[in-house]
Parts: sequence; structure tokens; C-alpha cells
Amino acid sequence: MSGYFGNMGAVVLGPAATVELRPDRLVERTLERAIGEIDRRRAGVSTEDWLNGIMRNVARSSRASLLH
Repeated sequence: MSGYFGNMGAVVLGPAATVELRPDRLVERTLERAIGEIDRRRAGVSTEDWLNGIMRNVARSSRASLLH
């Protein structure tokens, strides 16, 4: 993967297993979650920080679900 997200798309699970987490899907899932959580957004948090936090959580939960 290249472009805006660089090479952040691959999650390595073991020596022989690599699962691709596509950046476009990560962005899509982040925006879906943001729409659902807009009413719970904390006052004073910038949009950038808020969306980055959601994206980190989405990426973390995606990796965790891949391991189960």
C-alpha cells in the first residue's frame, strides 16, 4: 500500500499470516462510527483529535477481531 496512509495497511498476525486492513475501509468505518457518536463528542476536543481517536479505536478493534 502506498499513498496517504503509507504502508500502514498490513497487520501481521504471525510468520505466515498477513491480513490486509485497507485504509479506505478504515476511513469508512471511522466515519460510520463518528456519525453514531456525534452526540457524545466532548466539548473542546478538536474535530481532528476526535476523529483520530475514533480511528485508533476502530483500527484496534479490527486487529483484535482478527486475532479471535
